Amino acid sequence: MRMQRDIDMIVNERYAVIAAVASIMELTFMASLTVRNLDAALVRRLRIQAAENDRSAEAEHREILRIALAGREQPPLPQPLPERTPLWRVERDRSPTQAELLEQSDVRKRAMETK
Repeated sequence: MRMQRDIDMIVNERYAVIAAVASIMELTFMASLTVRNLDAALVRRLRIQAAENDRSAEAEHREILRIALAGREQPPLPQPLPERTPLWRVERDRSPTQAELLEQSDVRKRAMETK
C-alpha cells in the first residue's frame, strides 16, 4: 500500500508541475492562430470594424475572440487518478511452505492424470 501511495504522490506532483509550467507558458509566450478559408466579405467587415475602432485587423480579431470567450470557464486541469489497489498486488500473511507447494503440485499432477 505504501508503494501505491508513493506512486500517487509522484503522479500528483507531476500534475502540479504540469499546471505550473502551463501557467508560466501562458504568461511568457503568446500563441499564434491562423484562420483560413474566410469569406472575403467577412474579412472586409473585420477590416472596416477595426478601422472604426482604431485597431489593426489582427487586434480587432483578438478583441472579438476575447469578448466571445470572456464568460466561459477554462477547462479544468486533469485530475489525478483515484487511489486503488493494483491488480498485480497480492497480499499474503505468509509465504507458502515447501510442503504446501509440493502438495499443490501433486494435486495438479493428479488432476492432469485424470483428464
